[in-house]
Formats: sequence, C-alpha cells, structure tokens
Amino acid sequence: MLQGGAVLVLVMSISIALTPGTWSDYRALLAAASAPTGSYNVLASVPVWLRLGIAGVLAFAAIRWIRLAPIAVTMAYPVVWFHGLSTLTAIVAPVDSPRRVEPDG
Repeated sequence: MLQGGAVLVLVMSISIALTPGTWSDYRALLAAASAPTGSYNVLASVPVWLRLGIAGVLAFAAIRWIRLAPIAVTMAYPVVWFHGLSTLTAIVAPVDSPRRVEPDG
C-alpha cells in the first residue's frame, strides 16, 4: 500500500512540475463547472470536490475492504447518472481468488 501511495505522489509531483498551468486550469474547471441537474443526476446536490474526496478515501479503504471499490468508482464519476449506479452491482460480485490447478505428474 505504501509503495502504491509513493508512486502516486511521485507521478503527481512530476506531472505538476511539468505542467503546473494544466493543474491550475483543472482546479478552476472543477470550481466553475455546473453539473447537469434533474432527476437523472442522482448526486447533483453533492459538490464535486466532496464526492472526489470521499471517492479518494474509499479507494484507499478498498485496499483493505475490496467491496468499497465500486462505491469509490461511482462517487468519482464526474456526473452520476441514474444508470451509472449499475456500477454498484459489482459490490456483490465474487472476489475469491481462483483455485490453483496443480500440474499433473
């Protein structure tokens, strides 16, 4: 887990160092963008920055509790359309590791 976090920090640091303007533009876009509203956008009332923060926390927690991963993915969608909730069906997917087949002989 620490190795993955270290790689993430390294890659983000390199990206920010190489193109700081792009990251500033992205931050401004997130702040200024208005999400589509209506009954189809099921999380329209939750600010994007809050959803992305929750998604990040859940993603790290999913390293230990794999069933949280689909929730993190759903929360990270830029717009959570009603049909996007189908991602949550992965919560009930089997996660057991496959059985190892021993070679004959």
